[in-house]
Amino acid sequence: THMDTTAAPYTARLDKQAEFAAVAPVAVPQNTVTSQIFLTPIAAPSILGFYAFSVPPVIMGVRWAQWYGTAATAVYLWPALLAFGLVQLLCAMFSYTARDNLATGFHGIWGALWAGIGIYYLYASYGILPILTDGGKSDEIGIWFALLAAITFGLLIASFAQSLGTVLTTLFTCAASIVAAIGFIHGHQNTV
Repeated sequence: THMDTTAAPYTARLDKQAEFAAVAPVAVPQNTVTSQIFLTPIAAPSILGFYAFSVPPVIMGVRWAQWYGTAATAVYLWPALLAFGLVQLLCAMFSYTARDNLATGFHGIWGALWAGIGIYYLYASYGILPILTDGGKSDEIGIWFALLAAITFGLLIASFAQSLGTVLTTLFTCAASIVAAIGFIHGHQNTV
């Protein structure tokens, strides 16, 4: 908000608005506080965020289910995981500016997970960290998914105030997180 010290610029804006709205300008007293509304962002950040979210679970889900690749596939996976994780984090920041609390939480936690797994696979591809073996057990990653399931469950409860699409997305994401947590904690081969 700002304070106009002269009425002329304000009445000029009203005159311009009156041309478009076909109404007579309203007399505004001098020293009136005016406000402007800036609508940002142009589109909902979740549009891009959900597209960025959709790729890593499929890439890693079918990889961890042993449907393709070998342990050396980490060399090819880390750039995609890191990129999609960072896109989700960016969408979380834009959701924050758009005051979309649910999208901020969802894209923030899942973007952090996929960016983190992308960094893990980057280190694993250079031999700094061990590559997860097929059907292997990893309590650490299992705990990650258990915590994400708990957070996503909270987001599921909050999503009932938005839309059916958001409810279904968070519902299936929460269920998949629980299955992934169990799979990593007990080993993949015991899960399916």
